[in-house]
Amino acid sequence: MMWPDSLAVYGTRHFLTRAQSTIVLIANTISEFEPVILLAHPDRHTAIRRQVGTGVDLWDIPTEDLWARDAGPLFARHPDKGLVISHIRFNGWGGPNSATATTARSPPAWPTAWVCR
Repeated sequence: MMWPDSLAVYGTRHFLTRAQSTIVLIANTISEFEPVILLAHPDRHTAIRRQVGTGVDLWDIPTEDLWARDAGPLFARHPDKGLVISHIRFNGWGGPNSATATTARSPPAWPTAWVCR
């Protein structure tokens, strides 16, 4: 999951706050059944941690929008290496959107694929 964090994307503080509250509700609900990874800027972790349960793991990856489908990492199981995380840098718009050059500000140092052990 990705933390919504941009007024440029959401337009008003009210709408941004509602989007964040909804992400908290979804993350907490899912975490009752399986682990959840939530990408967010490290500066936001303290505030987010107060709202989410222990089943939600926060990763230090800044985001602007909640659309993990379009811009977040992809998780897969490799038969020999276990959990593999990849990032394809797709932003869902086919080019820059109105906020910045990409919806998720993924670090340029992200490798093509990570192997989690």
